Amino acid sequence: MSTFILSGCWTGEPFTPDRLFEGTVVQPGDSGMQPGDPVTVTFDAGRHVLLHDASQRHGGYRLGGMPSERFVLVGFVRKDGGTNHEAEASEDAQLWGGDLFRS
Repeated sequence: MSTFILSGCWTGEPFTPDRLFEGTVVQPGDSGMQPGDPVTVTFDAGRHVLLHDASQRHGGYRLGGMPSERFVLVGFVRKDGGTNHEAEASEDAQLWGGDLFRS
């Protein structure tokens, strides 16, 4: 397990299929990515994960551009402030991250 942190913003309306986080890598963890690499994060409500906590019982996070069979992103939370709707809708870059497991 390692920590994976991104800088970027959410786009799309909450609870819609086109919602995603677009940003760049700040702390790559064990992903093999480099700081500054572009990445997207989406929430897949139909994806079940073996390693989960209560927040992931109904789906999982997917890292765009990374093979899903190699990595599992457990949780995805804001690291530099609150996670209320106003913060998520901001156009200013924010730090978000979670724990990254190799499958």
